[in-house]
Amino acid sequence: MKNEIYGAKALVYLKYEGDIATLARKLGSGLLIPEFCIEERECPPHDLLATCEVFGLEAWLESSVEIDGFAYSFKVETEHSLEESFNDRMHDLSLWLARFIFSICEVETFVPNSDGCAGMNFSFVSQQQ
Repeated sequence: MKNEIYGAKALVYLKYEGDIATLARKLGSGLLIPEFCIEERECPPHDLLATCEVFGLEAWLESSVEIDGFAYSFKVETEHSLEESFNDRMHDLSLWLARFIFSICEVETFVPNSDGCAGMNFSFVSQQQ
């Protein structure tokens, strides 16, 4: 039996109407991770990017227009996993992370399917009478 090392990755879209700094504090507090470093990107469009590192994972929070209604994306990936990524040895934790963020941080989340046409949405159900 051959021992192989695997990395982990996740990509979750977030529906949030506040600014990136407020969302970063909300995620940091709920997920019990260090404070995000928020900086302006060096390249256009020079928007804000929030990053942090914890337990060998690097996380990026940024504005996004890829999924209608979801203004931010949150990406997490194990550091130093170039070989694992290249050899398709990355566990995708996107659905788990989306459910966790929704449950703990109370932020609506979305993870697209691999075909990009649909996906899993964790959202609040409104109760109208």
